[in-house]
Amino acid sequence: MLNKNNLLVTAKESINRFIKYNHSFSLFLIALAFLKLAFVIDTLVEKDIRKDGYVEKISSYVTYISDSGVTKQYEQEVFDVDNEEKNVQNYLSKYLIQSTYNLTDNYTKAYFPSADALFKATLDFRDFYKNFIAINKENATKKQLEGYASAIKDWEQIMTYFMLAINENRLVHIVDKKESKIVPLGWDTKGQNFKIAFKIPIFASSRNKNNVIDEGTVYAQINAEGYFNLREMNVANPRGLKFTSFKLQHPEIDHSKK
Repeated sequence: MLNKNNLLVTAKESINRFIKYNHSFSLFLIALAFLKLAFVIDTLVEKDIRKDGYVEKISSYVTYISDSGVTKQYEQEVFDVDNEEKNVQNYLSKYLIQSTYNLTDNYTKAYFPSADALFKATLDFRDFYKNFIAINKENATKKQLEGYASAIKDWEQIMTYFMLAINENRLVHIVDKKESKIVPLGWDTKGQNFKIAFKIPIFASSRNKNNVIDEGTVYAQINAEGYFNLREMNVANPRGLKFTSFKLQHPEIDHSKK
């Protein structure tokens, strides 16, 4: 009967003989083991890369709350403020160049008792304030809060101007803006901040107090300052543009014509 030591010797000799006569097969098994190990390592590395990429992508998202109260996330967009001049011009001219026809709902509102009454009655003004002036005060910096306070003062002056211009029949009755022929006067940027000045030609038509048609091309001028903050972005304001000050020179009716 074979004892334990003889069994071990016999097994060892069998393995040696197997390796000796099956050298190529043994190398194949070793190579297969290394390939499997390499595959496992690559899989783990790929998972880590995907995880890191996902974390990096999530961290680049900007979150905002929609009008309906739904929280939405958008991937933060990188853009060059220097290239935003045209967009800023268009927003300002769209909302701040107005006519009696537009603000009185086709002349159905001939008088406004206050600037606040005009603001509440005008969708353009409400949208401009909500999207381009109002800020999230809880997350705002001291500088942004100061900019908001400054913007409110200028905004109240503009609302008062339009209210008086309508009540005193000074605001041009009908306007046709020529955005394609805007005359740039200045565009300065520093980081996410900007200053802008431009003139916009307007074809205005009105009937003055002497019952004379006053029409022709006139110019409005807008000067403004502000900044971009992607945390304040929304559907109507995809760059998070916020104004901190603006001055408006608006065309009026020439009542001296006879």
